[in-house]
Amino acid sequence: MTVSFPRRPLWESWVSGWVVGGYYQQKHREDYGGEPPPFELKEDEATHLTALYDWLVEPSMACLRRNCKEMSPTGDANLLTSLLGLLRCLLSEAIPGAHDEVPEEGSRQKQLECCFLFALFWSTGCTSDAAGRAKYSLFVREVMEDINTIDEKYPGVATALAVRKWAKPTYEDATAFQGSVECPPPDAGDLQDWCYDPRQGKWLNWVDTLEKFTISEDAEFSTIMVPTGYTAQLSYMCQTLLTHGLRPLVCGPTGTGKSVSVVKCVTSELDQSKYKPIQLGFSAKTSAHMTQDIIDGNLGKRRKGTFGADSEHEMSFNLIWWRRWRLHETAPPRRRRRDRQRVYASRARVAVVS
Repeated sequence: MTVSFPRRPLWESWVSGWVVGGYYQQKHREDYGGEPPPFELKEDEATHLTALYDWLVEPSMACLRRNCKEMSPTGDANLLTSLLGLLRCLLSEAIPGAHDEVPEEGSRQKQLECCFLFALFWSTGCTSDAAGRAKYSLFVREVMEDINTIDEKYPGVATALAVRKWAKPTYEDATAFQGSVECPPPDAGDLQDWCYDPRQGKWLNWVDTLEKFTISEDAEFSTIMVPTGYTAQLSYMCQTLLTHGLRPLVCGPTGTGKSVSVVKCVTSELDQSKYKPIQLGFSAKTSAHMTQDIIDGNLGKRRKGTFGADSEHEMSFNLIWWRRWRLHETAPPRRRRRDRQRVYASRARVAVVS
């Protein structure tokens, strides 16, 4: 059996429907009635955003596939979905309200470009390891300087782009974009080392976003967690995505504080009047019925046999700690197939995985 994945024609319809067709705004009105959407785009801004997509998205994906090694395998359609989802979260803060309102910091074009770049870096460039991020950052910076560098220095990426039927943009349809941005990210470090703050209208290092940290005298050693740039990244992404109904997938080496950072975000950094976490501890003797009883005991009873959140809250299941187990090769084929299906089914439903 041959399986084909969606390529450029379908992606272009996604971007066109999201940007030009105003899919998100229409969907928001359908879900929330007469409530206005968080942001609106002008016609020239939609054209500008489309030009940014034609400029960097396909080359970034090709570089990721050709030169980088991913910690968790992804598909190109997943990366594009992540980009549009994160861009929606950022634009809701950068240019809130109607399309004729002026943001507090910077022009709407600057906010649009920087939010797009930040979403690009944290969708097509964050799934690889440290070495892959360095290669990705070097490639994207050089392409932003001169797009012809793809043919001169990256023949493998150029071949991949030819297979994708990607053509260099001519910027004929763009009203304000000519292959450069108003506020590019700084040159130091990797692109993922920088965060764009829409409220201040500038790029900040993740370390600069941390508050002053002091250790209390009576604190136990096992409870001390010194904030770093990585914890700032994880905290910001979890808060941004979870509050907008999106599901991040957190991957990384063991012992880097992923679980502690996620638990801290869910239990203290999010608004506890809206988010009420239910923490479960699993052991070898934990059964499905025990898990269901614990969850049902923390939910409201709608009717007989039906449980759920009250009318003022939404229910979402987030898997905070999850280990991938190795399938036993000596097990019967039916059991191995069943266990494999459970693994992929759980990966499809999780909200935060570490």
